[in-house]
Amino acid sequence: MSNQSNDAPPVMGNMAKVEEMAVYQAELDKANEELSILGENGDPLAVAKAKLARVIALMGLEQKEGVWEEARPLLETFLDNYCWEQAVDTCEVLYRTDQAESLAALIHGVWLAVSFPIDPELSVLMLDHLIEEIPKDADGAAVAAATAHYIVGTRANDEAFDNLNFLTTNLLARIAKSHSNVETQEQMDFWVQRLELNSPEAFLPRLAMILNTVVNEHDWWFDRDEIRTRFPQ
Repeated sequence: MSNQSNDAPPVMGNMAKVEEMAVYQAELDKANEELSILGENGDPLAVAKAKLARVIALMGLEQKEGVWEEARPLLETFLDNYCWEQAVDTCEVLYRTDQAESLAALIHGVWLAVSFPIDPELSVLMLDHLIEEIPKDADGAAVAAATAHYIVGTRANDEAFDNLNFLTTNLLARIAKSHSNVETQEQMDFWVQRLELNSPEAFLPRLAMILNTVVNEHDWWFDRDEIRTRFPQ
């Protein structure tokens, strides 16, 4: 009897991987071409955006070597130019390089992703990374999940809301199960109220405290007070 049906999923998986690698390689080639055109004296922001596209492609190709050194200076350029989403993308790349300061990069990215009204999908991704770094039975995981759910509710447009809301609702439910063995809606409602996860005035300051436990007050890469003066009204 043929084993072709049993072999199909791995083959399909391999094909998908090859196609994904091809996409990243095309993006890398495009970024390298753009950097060549811009040259050393090109517009700094345009160069930074091309370099960000380059390091994202390199990470997709699983070529981490040298990415931290190339990506780290981009953060200041994006912050100086009020490019909050690109700044968070840079922190996300730095986090995935698995370097000594990668966790600090995540914390900076989460702070920016929550503080500024960027793409909610990116904000949820950063908070999901944070949850992966926190024990699932810790209050901090619940706080991060509640923040992700809140951001979707306040930022997602009609087109993105259903998928992101479904994602964060399930995320919150999984955390509730790990944190307090929550299984029913009644238990869920009580758990949310007990931890004040329905009150952003309560859980957002707690998130800030969590971030400050990882990055010392004097070790932040940028002046948060100065950054706060740039918050949109």
